[in-house]
This record gives sequence, C-alpha cells and structure tokens, in this order.
Amino acid sequence: MVFQVKGLQSDNTPIVSNLINTSRDWRNSTTGKNLLKHSDRTIFNEGVFEVNETGKVSFDYLYDGGWYQGELAVFSLEGMDAYQPGSNAFIAEATRRALTNSNLGHILANDRNEGARFTQKMSWENNFNIDPNKYQGVKTFTMNPGTQFAFMLVQNTTVSDISNPTKIWQSGKMPLFSIPEANPGGKPIGQMVNVDGNGTYAFEDVRTDIANSDRDYNDFVFQIKGAKGAVSSIDLYSNSDRDWRKTSIGGELLKYANRATFDEGVFQVGNSGQVIIDFLYDGGFYQRAEVGIFSLNGMDIYEAGSKAFIEAAINRAKSNSTLGYTVVQDLNEKARFSGSFNWEGNFNAGQYEGRQTFLMNPGDTFGLVLIPDGTLNEALTAPDWAIKKDPLFSMSAANFKDQIQFADIVSNTDGTIIGFEDVRLDLGSNHDYNDVVLAIEGARRVGLADIEDVMAANRNWLNTTVGQQITHYFDNF
Repeated sequence: MVFQVKGLQSDNTPIVSNLINTSRDWRNSTTGKNLLKHSDRTIFNEGVFEVNETGKVSFDYLYDGGWYQGELAVFSLEGMDAYQPGSNAFIAEATRRALTNSNLGHILANDRNEGARFTQKMSWENNFNIDPNKYQGVKTFTMNPGTQFAFMLVQNTTVSDISNPTKIWQSGKMPLFSIPEANPGGKPIGQMVNVDGNGTYAFEDVRTDIANSDRDYNDFVFQIKGAKGAVSSIDLYSNSDRDWRKTSIGGELLKYANRATFDEGVFQVGNSGQVIIDFLYDGGFYQRAEVGIFSLNGMDIYEAGSKAFIEAAINRAKSNSTLGYTVVQDLNEKARFSGSFNWEGNFNAGQYEGRQTFLMNPGDTFGLVLIPDGTLNEALTAPDWAIKKDPLFSMSAANFKDQIQFADIVSNTDGTIIGFEDVRLDLGSNHDYNDVVLAIEGARRVGLADIEDVMAANRNWLNTTVGQQITHYFDNF
C-alpha cells in the first residue's frame, strides 16, 4: 500500500531507500515515476507554471495599459501548500521568495521604472506606457528544472513595500495572483488570462470580483518562454467592447509574440557540435517520408508555421550544412529494428544506413520536420490539398492548431529517442507515435511531450518485443 499524508511531521519513519529490495524498486518503473510526480504536485490547479529542462525562463514585457504602476514577480510553489492561499502568511512568504532573486523567486518588471515594448493609446483609455525608451528587452531568469511557480502582480507599489502584509489593505497595494485561490475574495477567476496559447499572458490590475474592473486585460501584458502554464483563455472573461487584440497595436503585438521562438520540441547541440541520428523504427504506412533537422538560429523573423517559416525550415534541412540536414529518406532506407503490431504490419524496407553523424554549431538549437509521404523538395511546391506532403514539426507551435505530432520515448544522459506521428491528429491519426522513430545523441532535448501522455491507450507498443528493443537501445552504446 502506498499513500500520502500532508500536514504531519514524523521523526521516526524509516527512509524507503534504506530498506527496499533494489531489484524490486518500483520507484524506477513508469508507474512509480508517475506516482512520485503526482505526489509532488501543487494543490493549485490553475495559474501554475512548470520550468522546463533547461531551468531558463525568458520574460518579455509587451504592453502597459494600466493606470497603476506596479511590479510583477514570480515565486516557487514548493512548500506553499503549508499556507492558506491569500492569507497574510501566504503573501509574506510569496513576497519573501520573490525578493530573493534566486531559485525561489524573482522580480520581473517594475512598471514605474520600465517601459513596455509596444506603445499606443486605446480608444477607451490613455497611453500609460510613458517611458517606452526604458523597455529592457527580453530578460532571462533561472529556477530549478521542474519547479512549479506562480505570478504575483502588486498593483501600484513594489513587492518590497508589501513584504509586511499589514500594508496590503492600503489603496493600490493589493497583490493579485495567477492562482485564483490566492486572490482577494476567495476565488475570483480571470485575474490573469492566456492571450494566445503561445506564452502570452495578461493581468487585469483591478480585482475582477468588483465592479471597478473594466476587463480589458491590457494592464500588464507579457510573454513567457521556457515554462508551461495552465491559465484560462482571455475569451472567457474579456469585455468584448474593449478587445485590444483587434486594434492595430494589438495585431502587431500578437504577430511579434507568435514569432518563431520555441521552448518545446527542440534540441540544443552539445559542445562537440556532432549530432548522431539513428533511424530505429518505421511504423508508418507511407513509404516516401523524409525527415530533416534545421537550425532555429535567425528563424524568429518568421511567424511560426507560416509559409515563409516552412520554406526556410525546409531549405535549411536540404542544405546539408550546419544550417540543417536531410536525416531520413524512407523510400531508400531501412530502420534498425523491424516488427509489427495487431493494428499494423511491418513497413520496414530498404537499406539500413546505420548511425549517422551531422555537424552543427555547438550551442545551436534545432527542430525536426517530417514530410509524411513525399520529399522535402516536393513539399516546397505541393498544392494546399496535398495533405500528405504538408510538413509536420517537432515544435507543436509550428503545427496546425498547435498539435503535438512528436513525442519523447526515452531520455537519459546518453540521448533521446523520439517518435513522429505522420498523420495530422485532426485527420484520422491512430496516435501510436511510431511512424518514424529516431535516436538522437549529442543534443539536449527541450520541452518534449512524453509519449505516454499523448499515445492512444490501445496503441501502446512500448512493452512489445520491438518496443523493448527500442527503449533499451542506449544499453548497447
């Protein structure tokens, strides 16, 4: 029996590591890992963000539409379940953490001393971005990988000023949180909203549970990369008469926010610059697929998933240079392992090319592109109706409706094994993520979806004979 208790402290409970039979350590199994991850969860369901594997998170202050001049901060949620959300003790601990400028928390922006990137008066209010020349660009802060954190906006003063919680009831000193439970009034929702599904968020700087809030959600608009969060959409709460997204400056902001900067589905090249790729399994019915890798350096001038982005990505993959390579040509190549499942046959044919090494610039970041049933060349000129030649990317933000077509099968210090789903998820995909399986070494994964989180339950092939060959691939090197 395994169970969890919170709110108690024990001085004489033995540590499981000192007693467990190492040959039967369930903590190392998939179920055990999922259980431990679950047990370490936060008590909060919304407004919570998790830092990716790099531990680096970027912040960009985009728009200042609030009369107040406050301060935005983040704080780690580790151990915060010991405090009643929204209580003086909770606020005191949140402010303490934010002021440490450490893995516990950071101050991100001070509205009084900084400018936002975009400036324009709205028809219903003045321009409050009085110092646009003081825009400080994209900032980066660090927290431990996997850390869960939340945002705190102090309305019209600084975090330091409310470190004594007795001051929060003074006008303009109320802290507002991304976590609904921590906000004044018990649980007012919609204090912070998700603007575009691409890391752009906005705070309403007046309490949303009182009539004074205009719900235009432009008071503090910012973008976060390097952490994923669960926040409700702006469409659920915004005042339709004050939708800044429909203004000219709103369009510019959203275009900028959707530029091709990715914090998921990518790989960072190691110090050697050598990236080793091995074609492990071919589980796709299509037999003309091609896979390319392409550098993301300079790709932020394009909108993710746009025609220009696709053309640049494919041309880089075709260049066979440090900008990118064609790494799999299914028409001529055979994968390392062969097998079949009860829902599909053995599609593996051709000549196995072995482990291939590609030279890229150390520290560079790259993505992957799959053409399901055609060549990279054909994809450049294919008509819109030729869905089988539409590129699918490792980065969900570049795919149709942000669909996850790419999953992490195994990750460890040796490398990463990934699987592509070669049919768009909205067009009859079987969700088995084994259509093209690759081993990648010499590059660190960033923000990949775990296959067990996206694979259909009735298409789980991991425990089959060939599945075990794939998952234990690195044991042989």
